[in-house]
This record gives sequence, structure tokens and C-alpha cells, in this order.
Amino acid sequence: MIDFKLKKDFLFIESPLQLLNAYEAVNYFKLSSYRIIIRLSGKKNNDNQLLHLIAFLQIKEFEIININAKEKNFIDFCKIFFFICKYTCNSLISDRIFLGNFGAGFFSILLKIYNKNKVILLDDGSKTLSIQRSFSNINYYTLFSLYSLRPIKNQRIYKNRYSMTLNMLNDLDRKTDGKSVLFLGAKIAEIGMVKEEYYLSLMKEISIYYSAFNIIYIPHREENPFKLELISQYLNIKVKKIDYPVELYGIYENIIPVKVASFFSTALITMMNIYKLDVESFCFDYSSVKNKKSLDELYDYQEKYMSVIKLVI
Repeated sequence: MIDFKLKKDFLFIESPLQLLNAYEAVNYFKLSSYRIIIRLSGKKNNDNQLLHLIAFLQIKEFEIININAKEKNFIDFCKIFFFICKYTCNSLISDRIFLGNFGAGFFSILLKIYNKNKVILLDDGSKTLSIQRSFSNINYYTLFSLYSLRPIKNQRIYKNRYSMTLNMLNDLDRKTDGKSVLFLGAKIAEIGMVKEEYYLSLMKEISIYYSAFNIIYIPHREENPFKLELISQYLNIKVKKIDYPVELYGIYENIIPVKVASFFSTALITMMNIYKLDVESFCFDYSSVKNKKSLDELYDYQEKYMSVIKLVI
């Protein structure tokens, strides 16, 4: 079961941003003997972006595994059992294990099995903030994160500065579009955090707020197409679907906007750090939302680094 041809470091990911973070980790930790394990979940947009990004970043050392995210059949459970056995055995000869979505079912099983001294957690969006808050002096993991976090006793937190992405940018003759704002969409209506009508009202207010600019709306992979069609009807909003992490926008488009905005998004921090852009966050009424505490924490963090504009509707 142990494959001695496997590498000394494993990086497990399942989203485009996690893959970009793994790519950065390979450089940061100077990994020379590694393999990136890429889990495809059956979500078409997510999987297509992953495959596209593998080619774009010219990743050579990788392995693809297919495990459905939603409805699983007998074959899927057999796959899970097989991969858990395989990677548990391989971990015996590994030096470090990097995990992306450590809250996902398959990855969470691996997290429980592995020696925690070998594990380094990669950012999975803003979840890093809440998981860091959940740690204690006896229960914690090492992090590789873009966030500026205070480590607890004996914990190590490595700063992800996206140096490889910056290197790619430095090789380009980029232009700045002084009339455009990049707005990063959210699936808060799709997951039931707010009603769709309320989301559309928020976007109408934001359209008015940026009336002097052209808004390029980058939708989340799981946003409702009908909702996007309605948003595109606002005079100064153009919906632009992309098949790569938004952090690479300047590299793919060879142009950067004058400003980036969203409600709450890890990409606000990454775009600010990578492109040195002005970023703005829009705060909505989430007083009745189930995970209000997490949103409070996220907006408190964002307020330290950017303007937070409160929308009253």
C-alpha cells in the first residue's frame, strides 16, 4: 500500500484558490519532493477551473482524484476508503501534509488521522479566521495564511505573500483602467443568508454608489444565472465570468481596475496585497443570520485594512 515513489510532501486541495495557495506553498517552503493531490468534486465550474489552472500554472507533480461532493453512491464510498488507506500509509514516509478545505468530509478524516505536527493548513477563504479562533493551547495546527493572525502559544503561522503571483505580474506591462471597479459577487442569496430580492437591492445601491464608474461584476461560481441576468441590467454593471481565481485577474486580462469591492471576501485582502489597490467592503444587515458571530469577526478584521461601507435598505 505504501508507494515509495510518492513524494515527501503532500498538498491536498479541492478549489482553485486552494490550488493557488498550494502553488505558493511549494515555492515558500522550497518543496523539491512533493505531490499536489487535487480532488474533483463533480461541481462543473469548480472542476473546470481547477483543470484550467493546472495547465496555466504548469503544475507537473499532481494527482487527480474524483469524489462527488453531493450525492455519493457505493463506488464513491469505496473510493473514499481506498484513498484514506492510501494516503494514510503514504503519510508514514512523508515530511509535511498541507490541507486546503480542512472542514470537508474527506479532508477532515485525513486531518484526524495525520500526526498534527506534520500538518500545515492552507487558507480556505475566510474560514481561517474562525478556525484560528477555535484553537486552544493544546489543540491547534500550523497555518500558511495571507491573514495577519496572532499565534497562540507554540503555534507557527507562516505568511503567504503570494510571491509567485507577484513574480508573474512583474513580468507583465500592466495597464490600469481608472474608470472601472471590480466587484466580487457572493452566493449569500443562494445559501439562504439573505433573500434574492434583498441582494438585488444591495447591488442597486452599490451601482448608484459607483455611478461614476463601470462596474465589472465577477460572480461566484455558484451564483444563480437568473440573478446574474437581473444584475447585468443595471446601467453601469457588466457581469464577467472568469475561469481562474480572481487573484490572477491582472495576469489574464493584462489590466487592473482602479478599485476592488465586495461584501466580504478573502480576495479583498489578496487583491489589496498583490495589486496594491484601493479596496472597499459593503456591509449589509445580517443581524438575523445564523453565523452572525463569524460575520462580525470578518467585518472587524476587514475594517482594519479597508473602508467598510454600511448599506441601509
